[in-house]
Amino acid sequence: MKTATKNDTCAQAPRAIMVLGGGVSPEGKCSPEAAARTRCAVDLWRSMSPETLLIFSGGVFGPGVHRQGESPLSEAGSMAVVAQEMGVPEDIIILEEISLDTLGNLYFTARDILLPRGIKELWVVTSSYHCRRSALIADKLLKPLGISTHMHPSPWPRSLRGRWLEVRRRSGIRALFTIYDSSRPQVRYIIMEKLHPYYGSLPRRAWLRSLFRLMLT
Repeated sequence: MKTATKNDTCAQAPRAIMVLGGGVSPEGKCSPEAAARTRCAVDLWRSMSPETLLIFSGGVFGPGVHRQGESPLSEAGSMAVVAQEMGVPEDIIILEEISLDTLGNLYFTARDILLPRGIKELWVVTSSYHCRRSALIADKLLKPLGISTHMHPSPWPRSLRGRWLEVRRRSGIRALFTIYDSSRPQVRYIIMEKLHPYYGSLPRRAWLRSLFRLMLT
């Protein structure tokens, strides 16, 4: 098991399964929702060829990113622990530990793991309520790169407030990609490395960063 780097050039794999982060406690234990996603992904992995990669995505949440405390493990690392306890071999697990949201999960996984290995087929495992937004982002970020994605839902209930929050986030993502034509490759760079409130260097004005945070997170 290892953290991916930009220059990682391990042997190519024909396809991969990616699990989106779903929370980690200050003690480093993955949330019940993240554990459910992990179990769902392991079941899917067992139905495929044993060389299929299992990618866990999600960084370390601290006080600066709307979480209290700071975990000793990333979201990805905490899910990998559950997967290994279920018998998944360490050598097929890859961690993406930069991202702090769904946009980052897909962007950094594509940049640091999928493209260097030539992987063009990806199964995305996330909670059922989260699939529509994840599919929208995958279509905008990964499809132009020639990477096909398949959503694999993990059943999980959501409160009325949580459903409203998901609708708001999905609307913000859709609006942003309407403004920036996703068919242009440079747009992925602009959004993630310039405009995103977690990863981007711009804008510097606080009110504008708050607007992008409302749209993206």
